[in-house]
Amino acid sequence: MEEITNEQVRQLKQSAGEDAVNFAYVTETEWICVCGTHNPLDKAKEIQNCSRCHRNRDFTLEHYGRPGEKAQIHTTAVSSTAREPEKMVAGIKKDLRSWGFGLIGIGIISIVLSGFLDPIWGGVLIVLGVLTLVIQQRGMFIVIGIGLLLAGIMNITAGECEGWTVFGFFQLYWGAQEIRKFWKYASLEAHLEPSEETKEDVSELEEKI
Repeated sequence: MEEITNEQVRQLKQSAGEDAVNFAYVTETEWICVCGTHNPLDKAKEIQNCSRCHRNRDFTLEHYGRPGEKAQIHTTAVSSTAREPEKMVAGIKKDLRSWGFGLIGIGIISIVLSGFLDPIWGGVLIVLGVLTLVIQQRGMFIVIGIGLLLAGIMNITAGECEGWTVFGFFQLYWGAQEIRKFWKYASLEAHLEPSEETKEDVSELEEKI
């Protein structure tokens, strides 16, 4: 694989994200993600995600490969791009479901251990968890992220014990990561917007129907 220039890396980061370090490509035994991770290649699997950044294999190879090169893996008659919106929505919902149940669980523990933890904050977590399960939209990553940032700041400034202070810094990191997911999915949505050529093809098809 040819070396990538600094300018190409800069352009790649603008389209794929700040963690992009190389063009995506595939070999006989593995596929290399845009984030630089080498993943085992399994052609029998219609859906394969990067073990590090969780980008979809076919989407990444198709959109973030070296310009002019086709590094697609055809496993079905249906194009991976056509399926990508469905995969993205499924990924968002899976992420939010995990957070929803997790927040509810932590909230219940906070109420049960009210002598040690803050029961009011536990109630807030339960409400946030329920909202996350009900409103499974990309914007909830912002809500979760802000909640984690506030919790982290509270634990750090309270200074009751060193353990909670350390945990507060972890919460700040997790909060930033959840907010980052909002922009990550926004970037994917932008790439999935149909081109003008595709829109014209659809219009012609509808007229024939």
